[in-house]
Amino acid sequence: LIKVNGLQVAPTELEDLLMTHSNIADAAVIGLADEHFGQVPTAFVVLKDPNGKDSLPEDIEEYVKGKLP
Repeated sequence: LIKVNGLQVAPTELEDLLMTHSNIADAAVIGLADEHFGQVPTAFVVLKDPNGKDSLPEDIEEYVKGKLP
C-alpha cells in the first residue's frame, strides 16, 4: 500500500483505473517518498499509440483525476 497524507492507496486500484484509458496498454504504480505527503503514487505506463491525441502525461493525469472520488 502507498501511504498518501495519512490515507492508504492500493497501487492495483490505480493500475486498474489506468488500464481503462483507451490509449494505455499496460500500467504499474509505485509510491515515491514525498516530504509533504509521505508518499505519492507514481505511474509508469505503456501507451498503445505514443503519438495519439491523448498520450500526454497531462491528459492521462486529468483522466485519472476525473475518475477518482
